[in-house]
Amino acid sequence: MSIESPIDWEAVQGAILAWLVNSTGVTVAWAEQPRRAQTQRPTGTVKILSGPRVIHKDHTTKSYNASTTLIDRVASGLREFTIQAQIFTDDVTPNGHAISYLARAQSALKMPEFLKDLSAADVAVVQHEGITNLTSIAGADWESRASMDVVFRVAANVSAGGVVPIANVSHSLKFKTGNDGLSIIVPKP
Repeated sequence: MSIESPIDWEAVQGAILAWLVNSTGVTVAWAEQPRRAQTQRPTGTVKILSGPRVIHKDHTTKSYNASTTLIDRVASGLREFTIQAQIFTDDVTPNGHAISYLARAQSALKMPEFLKDLSAADVAVVQHEGITNLTSIAGADWESRASMDVVFRVAANVSAGGVVPIANVSHSLKFKTGNDGLSIIVPKP
């Protein structure tokens, strides 16, 4: 039996990418995805570092589906994962530095319009780490680079398939009086 992905990764990754693009104004791509060489700077990458991690316990709901006459089961829970956002620039001035761009993205994680867009894809921000300055010499010039980790939470729902309901259950009971004079219920053989 195979199951579908419990997380809508296309929507989740799209919302995260949109947050970084819209908050910084730079071209951003997923680090693992093939892309053209990005000679145009500033630019950014996003990478899933770890997860998804199970948060608390999952629970299963059951409901009768009249169209299939089966009992549908859905296992639901919460998952967290950590992404790393990096910005690269050729500018080491204060306003053009990669740290400046990531500070914008970090601030956006507290702004209602950005949170609303993430929430529309069922993505919640759990926490974000500080920005790390990774500026170094690249070839003959300086490359301004900064990194920030963000923990996001999403819902995970898996349809566990339908189960045939039990048609009838019957059981006979017989009342008896116990030693203390109170009635007890005993199943009939």
